Amino acid sequence: MRIRKNGCFGVEDFTQWPQWYSSSHPHLPFVLRRPDQHEFPTHPLRMIWWDVTPSYHVAERGSCYEGLGKLSSSLADQLKDLECQLRAQVHHYQDENGGTTGTRLNLCTNAMRDTINRLRHAPLTYRDLVQNVAAFQRQYLETRAWLDLFQKWMPRLGHSISAEPPCIDPAIMGCGTDDPTIVQSFFRAGVPVWYIRPPFKVPLDINIDMVVISDNPKFLICTDDWPDEPFPTIYSSWPSAARLAACTASPPTGPIWMNIDFAPAAPVESAFGPIRASASSTSEPCK
Repeated sequence: MRIRKNGCFGVEDFTQWPQWYSSSHPHLPFVLRRPDQHEFPTHPLRMIWWDVTPSYHVAERGSCYEGLGKLSSSLADQLKDLECQLRAQVHHYQDENGGTTGTRLNLCTNAMRDTINRLRHAPLTYRDLVQNVAAFQRQYLETRAWLDLFQKWMPRLGHSISAEPPCIDPAIMGCGTDDPTIVQSFFRAGVPVWYIRPPFKVPLDINIDMVVISDNPKFLICTDDWPDEPFPTIYSSWPSAARLAACTASPPTGPIWMNIDFAPAAPVESAFGPIRASASSTSEPCK
């Protein structure tokens, strides 16, 4: 698992593809999915799935280093508005529940606020800008998922035994699992869930209503590495709670992990980091 060209983790990213269910991360099945193409241009949260391009990296004036810039103010303000709206909903929920409910919710909300403040005020290289925007989007969707779990999905998971199962909600990510109890519980709540079994565990007399060919995520999700200097691999294993934690806990300024081998840091003159301006530069000196 490593960060890809668009700042996300490819198919291992819980905001882009359904992940294996883990009780350590009960909120991830409720992450919102990217809207369909025809809905995207008018969707109120479209910025949460938007990819940064170099045209939105505004050069920092007066710096003694070249290559630094900030996210354009108009886009940064749009992301800040989304963060403020969600944070207000979190405050309202916690005020109604004693103000201490959901420590993980607090951590996600604070991480989201810190990242948007860096995007608005801290000059970054373009590479770091891409990574920080994707981190903010992940933190927003994770915060939203925790809040929705507490407000909407927990009541559904414990609804009356006489209630009819609701229709499957196509707006959330769902998950895969080999645990039939999770499948049954999520089916009753209207959560997308894939019951995964090896062929030898499928009864020969099972009734199959329809055979569906699944989409290949590589045709839908960016899996290309950053050109010339790929981000380091931070986790390599089967789907697990640890892998999900590596994705949710990755510092937005860069994946810094203990006991992980990294390539040597690029020198200051690298094209991927800030470059000291030449003596003939017309940039104003720092004050």
